[in-house]
Amino acid sequence: MLRLVTTDDDVPEVVASVGPLDEVVVLLREFLHRSAAIRAVALVAGEPGEGTAVVDCGRLLPIEVEVGGRTVALPHAIELDPAPPPLPEIRRFAPFEVDVADGRIAAPPGAVAHLANAVRELAGRLGGRNVAMVQF
Repeated sequence: MLRLVTTDDDVPEVVASVGPLDEVVVLLREFLHRSAAIRAVALVAGEPGEGTAVVDCGRLLPIEVEVGGRTVALPHAIELDPAPPPLPEIRRFAPFEVDVADGRIAAPPGAVAHLANAVRELAGRLGGRNVAMVQF
C-alpha cells in the first residue's frame, strides 16, 4: 500500500518515487514528450478500498500524484526505474484553430483522428478501467 503525505500548508511533498505508480508516471511523461501535448492525466484504480490515484503530468512541471486525498510531487526530469514503454508513432502537429462559438476545429487532414487514436492507445496501455486524458 502506497502512503503519501502533504505538509500542513498543502504544498505537495517532493518525492523520488511513487512506488507502483512509477510506471504510469513514465508512460505519461513519454507520451507527453512524443506528442507535444501540454498535459497528460491518468486515473488509476487502486486496490479494493484504496480508491483511485490521479497522476497529472504537465509539460516541464512537477508531476503530481494524488492518492487517498493526499498529493506528492516528482521532479519532471527525475529518473525512475521503469523503462519507457514502447508507444506507436505519434506525429506532432501545429496548434489547431478552434472556434468555440461555432464548434469547429481547423486542423491538418487526419490530425484529430491520429491524436485521438494515440490517446486511445495510451488509455489501452493503462489497462483495466483506468482512464487517460490528454490536453493539446
